[in-house]
Amino acid sequence: MPAPPAAVGVVATQFGQQLDQLSMQGDDYRNRIATLQSQVNLLKEDRNKLMTRASALENGGSLPILAVISLAVLSGAAAGFAMAWFAGRPAPAQKVALSPAPRGADPA
Repeated sequence: MPAPPAAVGVVATQFGQQLDQLSMQGDDYRNRIATLQSQVNLLKEDRNKLMTRASALENGGSLPILAVISLAVLSGAAAGFAMAWFAGRPAPAQKVALSPAPRGADPA
């Protein structure tokens, strides 16, 4: 059974201020919820971008390791070749004749 109009007026006069405060609080909460929801949506977008990047790195992640290993092998081979090449060269010819006599001694 609906409340009589006189009872509604009495409630409105007694609790009108409280009803207005509750209404304002409800509006504040709705605004806060909307702000938080937009922040959640931004975080979800960032998460999806990071997941896409992570999956791309997982799929192509073996290539950098292979490149590093190949570079290390090639560097080692080049160093070995250089060492062998320098070791195989003849010693430079001496242009100055060395004397077994000590310095300052007369060789005659």
